[in-house]
Amino acid sequence: MRYPSYLLRILGIFLMALVLCVPSVSSAVNRLDHIQQNNGVDDYIDDPILDESEMELLEKHAIEMAKIRADIKMSSDFAGDNAASGKEPENGAFNPILLALNESHKTTAETSDKTPAGAADDFEESDQEIVADPFEPVNRVIFDFNDKVYFGVMKPFYGVYNSTLPEEVRTAGRNVFDNAAMPVRFVSCALQIKPECAGIELARFCINTIIGMVGIFDIAANDPFSLKPQDADVGLALAHYGIGDGFYIVLPFMGPSSLRDTAGMAGDSFLTPTSYINPFYVPLAISAGNYLNRGSLVYTEYEDLKKSAIDPYVAFKDAYIQYRRGKIKK
Repeated sequence: MRYPSYLLRILGIFLMALVLCVPSVSSAVNRLDHIQQNNGVDDYIDDPILDESEMELLEKHAIEMAKIRADIKMSSDFAGDNAASGKEPENGAFNPILLALNESHKTTAETSDKTPAGAADDFEESDQEIVADPFEPVNRVIFDFNDKVYFGVMKPFYGVYNSTLPEEVRTAGRNVFDNAAMPVRFVSCALQIKPECAGIELARFCINTIIGMVGIFDIAANDPFSLKPQDADVGLALAHYGIGDGFYIVLPFMGPSSLRDTAGMAGDSFLTPTSYINPFYVPLAISAGNYLNRGSLVYTEYEDLKKSAIDPYVAFKDAYIQYRRGKIKK
């Protein structure tokens, strides 16, 4: 067993993070939601250089893109309704993007009224940056594979799983995994020079571990503490230091990602305590169990977004990119 070396490593990380936090001043950039429904078709068709066939193709493309953005906005608004009510969605997506949309609207509701003057222009310029997709043919194959896995395997599994375990039990399981992953969020906050964020994570961990029975109950999120979990991971820390998305990736079973966020997932794994349990297949089984249990709480909205999208691949890609950029701006 490697627990002693791991504990020393985590202790070292905590000390390093605290050194970074103490002299720092927390600065946060508020988020704007910039998913546009109208794409400005006239901008394409007024170019005198283009012949009629080219203008028709560009006009058609502009209309399709506008519809796709409207699809994303509609799905986002649906997730936002759940967020505004303060409740977990009754169902969700096998693909984590629907959970992402729900969480992103929680952020929007908290920060939309606090956006500083002039910030909108800077955000809009950032949002218009295109993430390269050089492996789109391969990504589409993996996207189709994930789609078949969802309908052929995951959806039937979740039907049985959800009917066997009450939602309260599944939520408790998710809380335990989230509590154990505290080092990921703490270190990410520290690396981003956000002492308040890091302090909240430390306080939540202590409260939920001691009072919440190792995290089974999220006591810290409720009165009198009212300490909400922080959105932080290594991928966001890398973005904080100017590392771009790289290019878009669709991961088997896990869905949308980017080169930077995939590298961040490796960092998240390094900071997750369960990764150091021997033999090697035990951490894999634990991670799979966490993923399946979390998916059981949010999975069927995947079908709703797919049905409403003209091109599901583009819809999920656009939603994921907007979601991650929203978290970076927080």
